[in-house]
Amino acid sequence: SSPAATLSFSKARWFVPIESTRRRRGAARIRCRLAAMTRGTRISRSTPPLRGLYPLVDVTTLDAAGLDAVDVASAFLAAQPALLQLRAKHVDESRFRALLAAIAPRCAAVGVPLVVNDRPDLAEEFGAPFVHVGQGDASLKDVRRRYPGLRVGVSTHTEEQAEAALLLRPDYLAFGPVYATSTKENAEPAVGLERLAKVAERSESLGIPLCAIGGIDARKFPYVAKHAPLIALVGALVGETPAECTERARQFSLMLERP
Repeated sequence: SSPAATLSFSKARWFVPIESTRRRRGAARIRCRLAAMTRGTRISRSTPPLRGLYPLVDVTTLDAAGLDAVDVASAFLAAQPALLQLRAKHVDESRFRALLAAIAPRCAAVGVPLVVNDRPDLAEEFGAPFVHVGQGDASLKDVRRRYPGLRVGVSTHTEEQAEAALLLRPDYLAFGPVYATSTKENAEPAVGLERLAKVAERSESLGIPLCAIGGIDARKFPYVAKHAPLIALVGALVGETPAECTERARQFSLMLERP
């Protein structure tokens, strides 16, 4: 992803309440609308393990491609993925909120759980069932303590990190990058299929869904699918138009259905 950051969000900002009365009223109206739309779509912790395609709406990647993030989110949703994540690391607060206000109702309307990257406060505010946190973000324990209604996915990049996270029983464990990737700044070294297989065995023994991520294209996809029930894709799903994004998502989903 591009280093052209306009605003970064520290851990402390996640937990600062909105001071503006105007914002509080607006947020309350959004929550009421989303509560009605998402009723029955939030996932309880007893839900069967997550399986399938997991598209990431990476705003930096889409901006570079000249694609609208909301249009692409709608395109991915047309393929009925297991989850959809909004990753908006380098946008300002107002744009982040605008994206969530547009994408959250679309996810709710088709029953696809929305995952918000890095921001549990906004996930809760906009009715998203999931938040995804990385190694440098707030801990799983902290997020669950402050936002008990959210399900939490965790990024890990080594077997040691994966084991530590699995002991805390996240709602899914992301492990990668499986291969070298260009869609994330300062990406960690590739973990490869052998390490992925080891973590997959451990996560399966604990009943925690494993998500493979990083550098996965159409050629590598079948090998990764042998180990991970949930596969996150970024660049491999981005076409020249939203319609092409839908078609790519559908093709990858079909590959998962093949024996």
